[in-house]
Order: sequence, then C-alpha cells, then structure tokens
Amino acid sequence: MLEDTISYPDEMRALVLDGTGFDHLQIREVPVPRPGPQQMLARVDAAGICTSNIKLVEQGPKHSLLYGWDLTRYPLILGDEGSVTLVEVGEELRGNYRPGERYVIQPAIDHPPINHRERYHDDAKGVEKIAVSYTLAGHLAEYILITEEILAGKCLIPLPD
Repeated sequence: MLEDTISYPDEMRALVLDGTGFDHLQIREVPVPRPGPQQMLARVDAAGICTSNIKLVEQGPKHSLLYGWDLTRYPLILGDEGSVTLVEVGEELRGNYRPGERYVIQPAIDHPPINHRERYHDDAKGVEKIAVSYTLAGHLAEYILITEEILAGKCLIPLPD
C-alpha cells in the first residue's frame, strides 16, 4: 500500500501570466501548493499547449473566463491540458484516492468557484463555469493543485496503467 504522500519540493517552475500580452508571460520559481483537506496535489507528467492559451495571453483580464480576475494581483499558471500523478491526498479524500494514481483533468469545469470567490468580479456571483489554466492553476508547472471544483464537477478522469 502506498503512503498518504510522496515527497516533493517546496518550490517548482511554472509558466506564469501576470498581465496582458506575451511580455507578461515567464517561467518563474513559485511555491508548490499544499492541498487542503478536500484537495490533492499532483505531479504533472505531460502538458499540452492549446491555442486557447494564446487567446488568454492576448486578452489577459478581458478574457470571458476570468470574470474580472486581476492578473497583476493573482497571476495565473497556464496549461489547460495534461496528465498527472497524485503525490498528496487531502485528509478527507484519502478513502477515495491514493498517491501514485494517474489522471487527466477535464479543463472546462461546469461548476461555480468554491475557492477564492473574492478574486472574481462581484464575489463570483453568477459564475457557473471555471477552467483549468484560467482561474484554476494549469499544467505548465511541475505540480498542480486539484481543487474541490474539479472534483465537484466530476472532471478528474482516471488513466489506465
């Protein structure tokens, strides 16, 4: 049986967008997020680049899926497609998930935001759909946080061995 966590570093490299345009896009060292009780941390095994990321970079905070998100205060980690391996499972999820399991994350999450509602315009009132690489961290990093929204939207899809 696998342990509840697999070791991982405190910092990681990530492709971060902090404004509008390609001059606001750079690889940075950022803290590896720590999962809460209903979240999981996964190592990114593969990441794809989609033309939707170009649209996001070019439009910045005017992109419709950002809902007023301030990129200068809350930069985004891009990458809406990829595969992952769980490295840490939040306490309340340990009966259902284990480190070492592999998944893909459906990037379009048909669920309202649960976390960081204050970062959206009007506290996310009326927001019914969010997305990985937009207001949820993306795959163009070494690790990705799998949040409550992803699980509630049934967007974590197991990969066969």
